[in-house]
Amino acid sequence: MQIAFRILVSDESPYLSIIYNEFKLTVPYWLYNEDGIKTYKNQEGSRTPYYDNEIYLYYYENLIRELSKDFNNPDLVAFIDAQGLGMWGEMHDIRTSGRLSLQETLEEHSKIWTTYFTKVLLGATFGGGVDLINEKIIVPKYNYMIRRDAFGSKWLGDFTKTYLEKFFINKIPLYAEVAYWHLKNKNYIEKYFPKDDGINKVDIRTYLEYALKQAQLCRANTLDFRVPSDWSEWSEKGLDLADKFCLENGYRLVLTNFYYPKHISKNMDFKIFHNWKNIGLGFLPIHNNQLKNKYKISFALLDENNIVVYQYIDYNIEPSWIKEDNVVKEVTTLNIPINLECKEYKFGIAIIDTNTNKPAINDLEIIPNKVIINNPQTWYGSWYILGNIIIN
Repeated sequence: MQIAFRILVSDESPYLSIIYNEFKLTVPYWLYNEDGIKTYKNQEGSRTPYYDNEIYLYYYENLIRELSKDFNNPDLVAFIDAQGLGMWGEMHDIRTSGRLSLQETLEEHSKIWTTYFTKVLLGATFGGGVDLINEKIIVPKYNYMIRRDAFGSKWLGDFTKTYLEKFFINKIPLYAEVAYWHLKNKNYIEKYFPKDDGINKVDIRTYLEYALKQAQLCRANTLDFRVPSDWSEWSEKGLDLADKFCLENGYRLVLTNFYYPKHISKNMDFKIFHNWKNIGLGFLPIHNNQLKNKYKISFALLDENNIVVYQYIDYNIEPSWIKEDNVVKEVTTLNIPINLECKEYKFGIAIIDTNTNKPAINDLEIIPNKVIINNPQTWYGSWYILGNIIIN
C-alpha cells in the first residue's frame, strides 16, 4: 500500500488534547528558543510560528529536504498534502509578521515542496481561508492537485460546483476526505450534518451514504476514511459503500476496439487503430503535474516463451481521459526493426510505467508469463494479447 501525509505546523492543541487526552506536539520546543523566531497564539490557543518567519522557513525547508530523500517516490507515496498549515493543517488562521504577504508566504512553502518533491503528487488544501490564493496561484503555477475534507458534512458548501467548473475540466484531480473523526458520537454528527438536504434521519449509515454521494458528485479520485476508529464504522456499517467508491470512482480505462494488420514486413511502417474509454468518475492523474509522462500506452511483440522481443511506447498519447470524452480514437504508427526474426509473435498492449517500461495499470503484474483465463485475449506478464502477428 502507498502512504500519504502532511506536515502540521502548530504547537500544543487544546482542541486535540480533549479528543486524545494528551497534547499533540507538531513543532519542537527547541525551535521556540531560536534567536529571531516569532510566534502567535491561533484561534484555538495553539502556539504557532509566523509562517513568513525566516528562522521557521529555514528549518521547515531542512525538514522537507530530508523527507524527500526517502519519500520522493511515487511507488511509495500516493500524494502529499503539501501545505498542512494553520489549525489542524487545514489552512485556518494563517498569520504572517508582515515580512511577506499571505500569498508570498504560501508561495514560499510551495517553492520548497516543488524543489524537493518532483515525482509525487502535491496537494493544495481547500476549505480554509486561502482558497482564492490556491485557486489563482498555487494550483496553476506549481501544478498542485486539490485536497478537500468535510465530505458528508454541511461544511462542504458549494465546493462541488467550484471544483467541477474550475478544476475537473482542466484535469486537476481531487483527493477527498470524509468529515469527522469520532463517528460513534451521534450528537456530534447531528450537530454538523447538513439539515437542508431533505435528510431527517441522522445515523452513521445515513452519514456514510451522504459522504459517498458527495464524493461521487464531486468526481473524487480518492476518499480518505481518516483514522482507525472511523474505519471500524465504515467496515461494520458501510463496507458496501466503500466498495462502490472503489469500483466507480478513480479511473477505469477500457480498450473498446482495435485494428492491426496480421501480416507485416520488417522495416516498414504500419498503423494500429485503437479506441479507449474511461468509465470511471475520475481520471488517471497525470496531466500537467508531478506524474506527467509517468504512464503511457505501449505495444509489444512476445515470442513463444512470452518474452518481449520488441516494444514501442507511444509518447504522443496521454491516457488522462475523462468520462465525458466518450470513445477516444487513437492511431499509433510502428516500425518493426530489420534484425527481428521472421515468424509469428503474440501482439500485446499495456499501459506502462515509463520508469521501468513495464506494464503498470492492471491487477495482474505480480503473475508474470501466466495465462489467467482461458481466452485468446488474455494476460502474459501483464501484457494484454490482442492476437497474433506474422513478420514476413
